[in-house]
Amino acid sequence: MKTENIKRIMDTHDFCNNGGLAGMRLREAADEELAALEANETRIRQEVKWFAEQMERKLALNDDRCGWGPACTDAEFLVSRLSEEVNELENIYFEEGIDTEHERCQQIIDEAADVANFAMMLADRARKNMLSKEAPCQSEK
Repeated sequence: MKTENIKRIMDTHDFCNNGGLAGMRLREAADEELAALEANETRIRQEVKWFAEQMERKLALNDDRCGWGPACTDAEFLVSRLSEEVNELENIYFEEGIDTEHERCQQIIDEAADVANFAMMLADRARKNMLSKEAPCQSEK
């Protein structure tokens, strides 16, 4: 539906030929947006895509576990683990004696992904609670 509307606007408003350089830039931007819509792509920064891959890599290490839903763990545990992971990230960031800068960077990436994963788990539960309106977000006891 959106792609059809964009095509119709582009066809009925000949802004490319009559708009000069500004019209050509607008047409190029519209063409890029149309291509993204047609490919059903959401514009996500490359850094976000890369970091999401790091998060998934870390999550996959625990695929044998139950998950983060109410049936598997309580929210208080997730908040506690988030706090622990933040402390671990902080400690690694300022730790002396890590063998190489590459090793330090990898540990920072790993811990940052752990922090993000626990934050995502809490956000995912909050989103599901909002949708279902069944359980409170703060305490699920």
